[in-house]
Amino acid sequence: MNLKRTVLALLAASAVMVSLPRCAKVVSPTGGAKDTLAPVMLKSDPALYSTNFKAKKIVLSFNEYVVLKDFQKEFLVSPPLKISPETRIRGKSVEVTLNDTLLENTTYSVYFGNAIVDNNEGNPLKRFVYPFSTGSKLDTMAFAGTVINAQSLEPVEGILVHLYTNITDSIPLKARPAQVARTNKKGEFTFYNIPARDYKIFALKDGNSNYLFDQESETIAFTDSIVKSSSLTPVTLNDTVKTKMTFSITLNAFNEKSQKQILTDYKRESAHKFRLSFTKTVEGNIILKPLYIKHNDNWFIKEYVTAGKDTIDYWITDAAVSKFDTISVQLSYLKTDSLGVLRGQTDTLKLRFTPKAQTSDEGKKGLFGLGGKDDEVKKKETLKIGTSVKKNGDAIIGRPFDFDFPIPLASVNKDFITLKDITDSTIIESYTLLEDSLKPRLYHLNHNWETDKKYGIEILPGAFVGLDGLENDTISFGFKGANPENYGIIILSVKGTNKPVIAQLYDGSKKLVAQQRGMANEKITFTFLNPGKYKLKVIEDTNNNGIWDTGWYIKGIQPERVVFFSDPKTKGEINIRANWENEISVTFK
Repeated sequence: MNLKRTVLALLAASAVMVSLPRCAKVVSPTGGAKDTLAPVMLKSDPALYSTNFKAKKIVLSFNEYVVLKDFQKEFLVSPPLKISPETRIRGKSVEVTLNDTLLENTTYSVYFGNAIVDNNEGNPLKRFVYPFSTGSKLDTMAFAGTVINAQSLEPVEGILVHLYTNITDSIPLKARPAQVARTNKKGEFTFYNIPARDYKIFALKDGNSNYLFDQESETIAFTDSIVKSSSLTPVTLNDTVKTKMTFSITLNAFNEKSQKQILTDYKRESAHKFRLSFTKTVEGNIILKPLYIKHNDNWFIKEYVTAGKDTIDYWITDAAVSKFDTISVQLSYLKTDSLGVLRGQTDTLKLRFTPKAQTSDEGKKGLFGLGGKDDEVKKKETLKIGTSVKKNGDAIIGRPFDFDFPIPLASVNKDFITLKDITDSTIIESYTLLEDSLKPRLYHLNHNWETDKKYGIEILPGAFVGLDGLENDTISFGFKGANPENYGIIILSVKGTNKPVIAQLYDGSKKLVAQQRGMANEKITFTFLNPGKYKLKVIEDTNNNGIWDTGWYIKGIQPERVVFFSDPKTKGEINIRANWENEISVTFK
């Protein structure tokens, strides 16, 4: 009986195994189309658009599990609260706990932006706003605009825009705003559910989160005009997304230049150079005197590093000073005091330069110390020279052949420089070689270049000697006078202003390649442009100082206006072709 039972059990087990599939293939489960729908709010407690609001917690319930994305960048409450709410996810709900005392008879808007997204695909509930009122009625007006960078005209994301019921100019420095909104990636902002009244508007990238413009480094934007109640738009209460907004104002954002004159940094970068950095263009004289060292009266030459002339390099020309690794220098200049008044200031600066350590030759000899490739004499260090005209390149008619050096020169010997007219096989002696009036490291070789004529230049060692004693190596190459037919021209007309302007051309890598100054009522011409694609920017140079100037809020000064050449067909690109004139115009609105 036991044997029989065993045989029957084995037969039954075999039958089960035969009935099973011989192999199993693991496959991913297939489903429907990808979820592209945003979460849907099923209910809220208290309800949307509640009046006589008394709750301390808001609960928003959705049809699916949700998460909060970029919450700190998206979430905002207007009017602003002194104590930030606490927010958390609980299943398919978002809970907001209000920890601050709310104002009476006031409409609040809780802006979630695009922060609420579904848990699976991250589909956002766009521009979601939860409005409520602590009074018996809900304000129903809206207002929208845009914030752009005043210099680049690019949108500014994440800057706060303030509305004030008090329209005095000093209010952004003294009081929190009545309403606040934040810009999106397009620089757009929208206020929902605000009272129908006039407002002062101001934008602020708030460095210390106190809603006050109280730091010089904070980015701001303002306008002299008031936002009139007549420019506000009624809100569609059942869906703010469907409210068609008109972006009726554009604010130009900028950072003020410091109005305080203070030395911010000093350093000695080499034996022959030290740098002083100030907060602004320096007013008054800067007097520098080495201490404990006998020196010449003219012991340095000065070079401005920035167009704003707030950073200055001082090149030490006196070897009696530059030979010391550490020098003490007495600095006298005007410094802004706590009352904003320029007063004389004297400081002692310790300027220390650490020479580079010499590399040891030990271990670099050949086998058994008998020599090898590493025993070759080290190549002599020479003075580097940059040239505006390259080998086999073009010398532009009417422009100099420029030499750019890493350090000012101690001497120049024209006897070691030979300029040849290869076409006529003659030596040119009529050229001039002059130091630039602003940049002591730049020299201009001037000659009347002729179209397609071949030239050659030879510069022997000792032609140029730097302050550090290094002299140039031999340079010799040929070039020719440029042919205008190989280049393009831009003839620019500027409209909408009667101020001086600065026209700037940028190549595809956004590098500034040419700049011209002129008057708006005159043609501005760019010649000898290499074929390619360019962008054009024009600055309204109100004070005619040759640079773009930022604004100053307390004085009501806006940053200087900027306009870019725009053409929808080319996305603002100007296509330069050889032997072709391009007549274009830009207009300041």
